[in-house]
Parts: sequence; C-alpha cells; structure tokens
Amino acid sequence: MPPSVIGIIGTAKNTGKTTALTALASEAEKRALRLGLTGIGYDGEAVDSVTLLPKPRVMVSAGSLVATSEQCLTTATAQWELHERTGEATPLGEVCIVRITRPGLILLAGPNKKQPLDLLLQQLKPHVDLTLVDGALSRMVPLMVTQGLVIATGAARTTDLTLLGEETQAIADTFRLTGFSQSVFTDDLPAAITVEQDGGAATSLPLASVLDEADGKMVCEHVNEHTREIVIPAIVSPQQLRVVIDHWLASRQQVGRFVLSNPTALLVAGEPLAVSANLERLRQRNWEVSYKEQLPLLAITVNPFYPRQRGGSGEFQAASVDPDELQREIQRRIQVPVIDVHRDGSAPLFHACWNT
Repeated sequence: MPPSVIGIIGTAKNTGKTTALTALASEAEKRALRLGLTGIGYDGEAVDSVTLLPKPRVMVSAGSLVATSEQCLTTATAQWELHERTGEATPLGEVCIVRITRPGLILLAGPNKKQPLDLLLQQLKPHVDLTLVDGALSRMVPLMVTQGLVIATGAARTTDLTLLGEETQAIADTFRLTGFSQSVFTDDLPAAITVEQDGGAATSLPLASVLDEADGKMVCEHVNEHTREIVIPAIVSPQQLRVVIDHWLASRQQVGRFVLSNPTALLVAGEPLAVSANLERLRQRNWEVSYKEQLPLLAITVNPFYPRQRGGSGEFQAASVDPDELQREIQRRIQVPVIDVHRDGSAPLFHACWNT
C-alpha cells in the first residue's frame, strides 16, 4: 500500500527540496489525488536569504488543503478559504487548514514538533489521499510521523562529488541500518536513558539525550563489562556516542546492543559521516543497533546547480556540476532510486514514492 504521508527534506539550502515537493504535488494532481500540504518551520522564500538568488516557491493547486501559519497566509498569491483552525500556535501565528480556491504560491510553516504534527496529519487524513510535509535535515525529527521520506541533495551541499556520495550513502545507511540486526524494540521506550546489565538489572539515568561532554561522561560512569544494552530514547550527538562506544567496546568483550528511538535521533545532531563512522565501528564488532521506529527512505533527488560567489563581491551566480556524474556517483552507492527532477521529470519520483 503506498504511503499516505511523505516527508521531503533537503541536506542544505538550494539542493532542490522545493522542486521535489512541487514535482510530487504536480503528479498527485494529474492522478486526481486529494492533496494536503504542510511544513515543519518556515520555508518557501522567493529569494534565498543568504545568496539572494531566486528560489522555487511552493505552487499549490485549486482543491488542495494547506496547513500553514496565519502570517504565511497574508503573503499567499493563491486564493483560499478557511477549512479549519487547529489551535496550534507557532511563532508565525496559529496553524490554519485552508482549501485553495485558485492556484498560486504559498509559504508552508506548520508545527515544528512531532506530536502536534501527528495531530495535524490526523486532522487532514479524512480529507486527502496524500499529504506532503516540507522539512529539512536540521529539523527532521518530527518527520518520523510520516510514512516515507524523500531526501534532496546536490552540489549546494558540496561540489566534491565523491564526498557528496559518501555523505548520502551515510544517510541512507543510517536509515537502513545496513549490516545490523533489524530487530525492533516492541515495547515503548523508557523516558530516560537506561543501562541494562547481564543479570537484567537496569539503571535509569536522569537524562534522555546525550548531547555534551557531561552527558557522555554520565553514561560512561554506568557502563562496564557487564553492560549488555543501552537504551537512548532521544537525540545523541555523534561525538558523544563515539565516547560511549569507545568506553563500552574497551570494557566488554561480548556483543552488546544499542536501542535508539529512530534514525533522525542520530542524524539531527551531527554530520552524517560521523554518524556512519560510529555505526561502522559497531558493525565491525557485530554489535547490534535497533530502532524503536523506522522510516522508509523512498528516493533521493539530486540537483547539480549551486550558488557560486563572484570573486569577493559578495554576489552569487548560478553554477553547475556535471549532472551525469552527480547522478552516477550517488546512484552507485544507494539502493533507492536517485532522480534528477529537472532532467528525468516528475513522474519517476512519484512512481518511486507512490508505488513503493
């Protein structure tokens, strides 16, 4: 059964996230699907705030339901009528669900936390066949309530295509846990970090995330040669995870197990290559890593264009890497479809997502 909620994130500005979202929306319209749209935080600027180069805006069609904040509605060129107020407050006002009555452009800024986004999606569900959620790598945690993910990357992230390929592979492997046991923790995760010993005794620590040196030190103080499992229910930085891994691997000879909430808990707090390096160390020792929640990676879109600065003037112009080389470099490392929407069109992307 195809996913009814798809999240779209970009690895950086100008990597083609809005293009991917617009392509999926266009294909949904062609198939007469009832479409819902929302976003995590603010996006949809006509001009990039850093480079001042034009950016794709979110074009919405008549009949679509859009959930966005009140201030965003004041700048819309699309015409709309109020469908429902959600009561969810954001820095840009209450999130409102509106029905588009005439096509145009609109800014998307919905809830930026997991639970409110889930509630919003439930409100949209009876009225739509497909909802697209606009996000970003740095604010991807709420997207765990979606049913599949599209990642947009490209030369705006880095023009070093080998590095870009390695990084994209690292992201994909983090979602797929390549080479690990895929067993899923069936019970609800504890609210705090839990360290379990061989005999079954468990210690609950007064923290949920591992973000700084003090957090890493606290976890290490409770990890020894008898520790068989560590459950981390929230975000963990790759730097501090490495500290914990080093300490645990040095003290325990038998296989141990990490249980994490979901892949975004690893990726949101650090660079993907650092996350991948941690997982590789555990993989080499045959240790287990499991997620409570998993999210299918449906497709990768690639954008060869990037903003290049003109000398020292502070001005930018559009530049491009070789599109064939970019697509080949990513595709040879990734098992999901890799699509250049500008060259391949929107249909292959929709097919990769909707027919999954």
